[in-house]
Amino acid sequence: MRHVSPGYAETLGLTLLKGRTISSQDRADTLPVAVITEEMARQAFGNQDPIGKRLRRGRQQDTQFPWLVVVGVVRDAKEDRLNFRIARPVLYLPIAQRTNPPAGVLMGLVLRTQSEPSFTVDNLRAAIHEINPGQPLLEVSSMEAMLSSVLSPDRFSARLMALLAGVGLFLAAIGLYSVIAYWVTERTGEIGLRMALGARLASVVALIAREIGVLVGLGLALSLPVMIAISRLLSSVLFSVSAADPAILIGLALLLTCVASTACLVPTLRAVRLDPLEALRYQ
Repeated sequence: MRHVSPGYAETLGLTLLKGRTISSQDRADTLPVAVITEEMARQAFGNQDPIGKRLRRGRQQDTQFPWLVVVGVVRDAKEDRLNFRIARPVLYLPIAQRTNPPAGVLMGLVLRTQSEPSFTVDNLRAAIHEINPGQPLLEVSSMEAMLSSVLSPDRFSARLMALLAGVGLFLAAIGLYSVIAYWVTERTGEIGLRMALGARLASVVALIAREIGVLVGLGLALSLPVMIAISRLLSSVLFSVSAADPAILIGLALLLTCVASTACLVPTLRAVRLDPLEALRYQ
């Protein structure tokens, strides 16, 4: 639950999905309202439209907290250390409608800058001390620095996994290239015979490419389901990426296809450039 002032959603860059955000019209003498996140809407109202629905803090029999009318729904955001891994339900309330705030609660100030954030800190301190010279500023930090401290262990693990995956992909590409190139080289005599009998270069390349394409296609068809099944085991450590991300799967398929095509074309073109009599000696 966050008590926020007007402009908080716009400053932080929250995406409004339905209704409106907290505004200056939400005062202490107006109807108590709330803006909720997607996850909060799902848990509280299911598939119903939450706009205009009412909710209240505490248990059903508690009457110390007023009923709140939902006036907006925003997209789930990773605002702090608690909701970086999972989508936690969040309730945004107008700070002007807060009653009996507990003593000792620190308030946060969120600024959006057009320049380097470090350049703004001195101006920020001066502006606040002009209003209240005794007001301290604690934990002044940019969003990038906060994200770096929160995600540093996960980023290290991701870089390590990416390095190992890159090495594995490189070895797989070398193996695929070597096997296909060797297979095509073994057919040099056949290619020479076809060229001696009047076959055209395009037809020979198309024949080899078609056979290699069938093998590569069959290999991808068999391996993609296995890849998706294994990647689901890592879904708990993925952020904003699905276990079966189409872009990654398509990119991997295209990479292996390019490796196979290169392994097919290089020995084929080398074979067709040989003298037919020399190529026949490979038999």
